[in-house]
Amino acid sequence: MQNKFKVTDSSGDHRYFTMIPNYIVNHSTPYEQAIYLYMKRMAGETGTCWMSAKNIADRLGVARNTIAKYQKKLVERGWIEAIGKKG
Repeated sequence: MQNKFKVTDSSGDHRYFTMIPNYIVNHSTPYEQAIYLYMKRMAGETGTCWMSAKNIADRLGVARNTIAKYQKKLVERGWIEAIGKKG
């Protein structure tokens, strides 16, 4: 017997959501997923995330070096783009 599930969101938060491509979910590590999701959420409609690796690390509860390492991998894969440095 195969169970089927229907997910219903009745929270009313439909306008507060972030779309993540399935390709990223299917072809990335949990760290890459978490960092991509968080950065995309912070970027909002503008598409630009200016949060520092330290701030992202604090929010995700990991080391700053971990964020920097996986941000570099996301850039290498072409999933995010480094556009400059703040300040």
